[in-house]
Amino acid sequence: MAHSHDHGSQGHDHSHAGHVHGSTDKKRVLIAACLTAGFMAVEALGGILTGSAPHGGHYH
Repeated sequence: MAHSHDHGSQGHDHSHAGHVHGSTDKKRVLIAACLTAGFMAVEALGGILTGSAPHGGHYH
């Protein structure tokens, strides 16, 4: 949906052609979720490999 609006006597307007919501936002959220999950998995693996992660839910 493209639209433009005028600010009256200020002498300029803003066109929003090509400004799309919906699938673009969903794609961005999916990318952010995948990045977050990826970093979480790498941190967990690093903690397990270095022995600094709690085992079986027991905190030392």
